[in-house]
Amino acid sequence: MGPTILQDEDFDRIPLSTTRFSELRALNQIYIDKSNLIYKLARQRTPFFLSRPRRFGKSLLLSTFDSLFSKGLEDFKGLSIEKLWTENKTYPVAKFSFANYRVSSISDFNEDFCQSIVREFSDILPHPEKLNRTAATGPNSLLEECLKQLTGSSVVILIDEYDAPLTHTLDEPDLNKQIVSYLGAFFNTLKDYKDSCRFIFITGITRIAHVSLFSTFNNLNEITLDDDYSSLLGITESELHNYFDSYVENAASVLEMSKDEVYERLKLRYNGNRFSVHANESVYNPWSVLSFLSKPHNGFENYWYQSSAGTPTLLINYLKDAGHAKQFSELSESEELYVTISELKAKSEATQIPMNLLLQQTGYYTLQYNSEADVLLAYPNEEVEESIFNLKRDLYNLKLTSKTNRCMLAIPEYVDAPDIESLKTVFNKIITESITPDTGIFNREVDIRNLIYISIPDSVIYKSRETVNAFGFADMQLVTRKTKLVIEFKRSYKTEKTTVTEDQALDSGLKQLKEKHYGEGISDKKLIRVAIVISQEKRALTKWQILDV
Repeated sequence: MGPTILQDEDFDRIPLSTTRFSELRALNQIYIDKSNLIYKLARQRTPFFLSRPRRFGKSLLLSTFDSLFSKGLEDFKGLSIEKLWTENKTYPVAKFSFANYRVSSISDFNEDFCQSIVREFSDILPHPEKLNRTAATGPNSLLEECLKQLTGSSVVILIDEYDAPLTHTLDEPDLNKQIVSYLGAFFNTLKDYKDSCRFIFITGITRIAHVSLFSTFNNLNEITLDDDYSSLLGITESELHNYFDSYVENAASVLEMSKDEVYERLKLRYNGNRFSVHANESVYNPWSVLSFLSKPHNGFENYWYQSSAGTPTLLINYLKDAGHAKQFSELSESEELYVTISELKAKSEATQIPMNLLLQQTGYYTLQYNSEADVLLAYPNEEVEESIFNLKRDLYNLKLTSKTNRCMLAIPEYVDAPDIESLKTVFNKIITESITPDTGIFNREVDIRNLIYISIPDSVIYKSRETVNAFGFADMQLVTRKTKLVIEFKRSYKTEKTTVTEDQALDSGLKQLKEKHYGEGISDKKLIRVAIVISQEKRALTKWQILDV
């Protein structure tokens, strides 16, 4: 049986940029059925809050609640909730996306905020003409006027990106403080009239104190770190296989890889996100996976960072502060990073979010269970680790030159030759253009080799790292149609107690290649194994030697 042949209309079913649930269903696009979790949430009457990084589907989630409450099961035919949902009543829904409000001034913010309230409640209220719509009316007063006209759980309120106005004004402290005050008053009013609401769901990226969302909503059900909802957003391993197997098979055909190889590459590239300490499984970044499956000929690119999801305004504004930038550099070069459970659950002022938590909330770190007291923060996958390097390059304006990018196109030729000296030259160009003078990156071998690895585009050559066999893990493999090049990096360095010379590092690398049989096995490709020295003193790759096979 040959590979599945997909038609153009099949790719129309990939819901890459669809954020409206009703539209997704009308277009017969693929919906990963998480409606059993939608049911668990919607059947309750307490307000909910969920924090997730960008590009994980928060807007689509809110749209799903909108459809359920405003139209019942009309858009849910064939989904698991159809057998669970018994509430016959529908409700008007007021939807707010705080990311859409202007923050150039407090008057602009106030105007947009008030206009959105009037717009959302005009068709809901029995007497909308009674609303005081003057510019002097603040959003909290206007919301109070609206909710006063409603009785007994008669409206659903959905708020997307509640923290966007705050994170977009971090570099303007006075304006930020005013917006904090506006939001605090708004959420206070919402809390006072919560009995008029059938359902309230709020999303954001960060968990910011002093906006009354967390401090006065004493019955707020925050599910950000809840094990039961850790896979509410994102794609699990089984969901990838169940819903997208034919697309993975198509990608394998396009890229001339086996389907198993594509699945493995997807896992390394886009999986690994854990949103609770005891999560049963990790999830794939949906934006990245769907982007890849839509255009597999582009290879396993960094779709998250390219889409600006990896560089939210919040993080960029935060890193404009020299102290925060220094913290970021130090953290990104840390070998292990732990945070206590209490720190993980804490709320912070917008301008004082601890750097480790900010990186976790924005998606750069994920949670790995360690103990009942603390958790390990780690990069979830290759794409995110690459994004950290890209962020540092953007922060310090360390873009690779067009010349270096052109040089990388010759890597397959150097591998086949084998021309290790030219390959080393390209690697050194990458290192030189990617680091600052005060970097500590040469203190750890893994950071240098990872920098090289993530800098080589997937479109240039098939690459892998930490490639496992029965004896250990090979540092890096570069594979062409004819050749498999296995590289073992070793660092030469000098401390008060220890000195490892370049010759010693080279001998160690050659010995490890041989003793651990890296790259060996049944293959029609020519095997070349090489040891390369990373010199801490010279801040460059220096000696190299090919191991005789």
